[in-house]
Amino acid sequence: MILNLLVLFLTSLLGGVLIYLVPSPKGSNFKFLLVFAGAYLFAITVTHILPDLFHEHGDLQLVGLFVLAGFFCNNFWNTLRLALIMAIYISIITTTTTTTITINRQQLYY
Repeated sequence: MILNLLVLFLTSLLGGVLIYLVPSPKGSNFKFLLVFAGAYLFAITVTHILPDLFHEHGDLQLVGLFVLAGFFCNNFWNTLRLALIMAIYISIITTTTTTTITINRQQLYY
């Protein structure tokens, strides 16, 4: 189990490091590759890590509680990150210009 988690962590880390080493492509195939990588990690989590975790640990309610806590913590940090990005973006725009601001939510992700 620890070896599986270590391999999963190191492959994710390698993918993150490759972003800085490989020049950015101009096509849209890179977005499809990122979607595939995210789906692969999600599938590995659902089909291997969570069943092993529920099988090896005796207290199923505690495991479920930690899974839900991780989900809600991730949701909270993502919302906080977007709010901070929007606040910084608005403060920069309002200090440099006096025009009205329209922020597309899709622009915050890229």
